[in-house]
Amino acid sequence: MDIELKNQVVLITGGAGGIGAAISKAFSEGGAKVAITYHSDKAAADALADDLSKAGSDVMVLAYNMGEPAQAASAVDEVMAKWGRLDVLVANAVNWPILSSEHQNLVDVEWQEWSRLININLYGTAAMLQQAARQMLKQEYGRIVVMSTEVAINGRAGATAYSTAKAAIHGLVASLRWELGPHNVLINFVSPGFNMTPKNLQRFPDVLRERIAAQAPTGRLSVPEDVAPTVLYLASKANRHITGEFISVSGGAN
Repeated sequence: MDIELKNQVVLITGGAGGIGAAISKAFSEGGAKVAITYHSDKAAADALADDLSKAGSDVMVLAYNMGEPAQAASAVDEVMAKWGRLDVLVANAVNWPILSSEHQNLVDVEWQEWSRLININLYGTAAMLQQAARQMLKQEYGRIVVMSTEVAINGRAGATAYSTAKAAIHGLVASLRWELGPHNVLINFVSPGFNMTPKNLQRFPDVLRERIAAQAPTGRLSVPEDVAPTVLYLASKANRHITGEFISVSGGAN
C-alpha cells in the first residue's frame, strides 16, 4: 500500500524533539515537504532541519508560541507563502505543567498557573486547528492528527489543568469531524501513552517506568518511532474514511 506522502505539505507543531522529531523524520523520508515549529529550542529545530535537508528533503523551520494564538495564523501563512497549500497538520505541541505544580491537586494549585495551562493547551491548539482548517476547506482536502493522552480520558491526580485542556480538545474534535468531513478533511487523535522520549527519561524515575511497562501486554514502553507510522497513515491519502477516532499506541497499556 502506497500512503502517498510525496510532495504533501505537512506542518508539525513541536516537531523538533521527541515524538515530534520522529514524526518529522518519517514524513521527510516519505517525500513530504515538512514545516517544523519550535518554541524555545531553535538550535534543535535547525539541526533537525539541516539533517533532513542533507537527506534531500524540503524543510522549513518556524517559531511558534502556543500561548500567542495569533502566531498560529503566522505559521500557516508562512507555509502557504512557501508551498501554496497545507495538506497535513500534526498538532503535537503541548505545554507541560511546571515541575513545582505538576502534582498539585486542584484545591492546592495556584489559579494563575492552572489558567495558564488551560489557555495554552486548549486555546493554543484550537487556534492552530482553526487556521489549518480554513486552508484545508478551501482545498477540499486535508488531514489533521492531534496528539492526545490517556489522561484526557482516565485523568490523573494532580493533573487537572492538563487533563481538562486535553479533554476539552476531544470535544472540539468531536464537532470538527462534522464540520470538516463533508470536505474530505479528516481529523483524528493519536495517543502515544507513556513514551520513552528524552524528556520523560529525565522527568520520571526508572521504577515508575518499569511499573508502567509491566502493565503493557507487550512488556515495554512505546518509543517515538512506534508512534510515527500511525500518524503517517492517518495523515496520508491512504486514510480514506477514518475521522474522529482515538488511537492509542501504547502496546495495549491504555
